Amino acid sequence: MAGDDLVIADARLARFSTYRCAA
Repeated sequence: MAGDDLVIADARLARFSTYRCAA
C-alpha cells in the first residue's frame, strides 16, 4: 500500500512539474 502511494505521489509530482514547465 505504501509503495502504491509513493508511485501515485511521484506521478502527481511529475505531472505538476511538467505543468509548471509548460506554463
